[in-house]
Amino acid sequence: MTRIVYSMLSCVSFVALSAACAGDGDGEVAAAAETQAGPAITRTGDSSASVITSFHGAPLTSPGLELRGSTASGAYAAASYRVATSSNTGSQVTVTPAAGASFIYMLLGSGSHYTTQQLRLQRIPGSSDLQAATASGNVACGPLPSGTATTVTLTLHPAARTFDVLLGGAASRCTALPLTLELPVVGFAMMDASNENYGGLVDFTDLTVF
Repeated sequence: MTRIVYSMLSCVSFVALSAACAGDGDGEVAAAAETQAGPAITRTGDSSASVITSFHGAPLTSPGLELRGSTASGAYAAASYRVATSSNTGSQVTVTPAAGASFIYMLLGSGSHYTTQQLRLQRIPGSSDLQAATASGNVACGPLPSGTATTVTLTLHPAARTFDVLLGGAASRCTALPLTLELPVVGFAMMDASNENYGGLVDFTDLTVF
């Protein structure tokens, strides 16, 4: 198990594929990376991403991330992390979305196209379900309630070329889905997409890669 490694990740190589658009990831990135001792962050408009060391007044055992997304079209924020080592068996994060909030979480691989470079989980505007993106479309995994801290586990099965999503440690409807991510895993990212109505407050804690 690998806790997050604070090493700058190229915003061009990963975040630029997805930061501007929640659909196909081919949009243009207009903002420069913010230099900080932590994740690589890109943002534009009124959306922001920031490292947090406490949550609801309690100190965190390792730093987390807070997204404050604007719902205006064109505004986005993304934070990307590089991991030094990974056994390519998955990742885990605790997600606490505010009411009406939407976000994208991506496990990042070694491919050259967005379908082989990222495995995307998302909560879209107007829904409280967590979805997993696959080559054949989005699959609703199950509820990700607002105002509740939910552990989301993404488990990869490289030999079978499938993946599972667990919610709160329990199996979800996203089980044995086809895996197109090209291994090895090199990092992960969280994003408020630039699509209209994406946004809201989301906290990510317990960031882990297996």
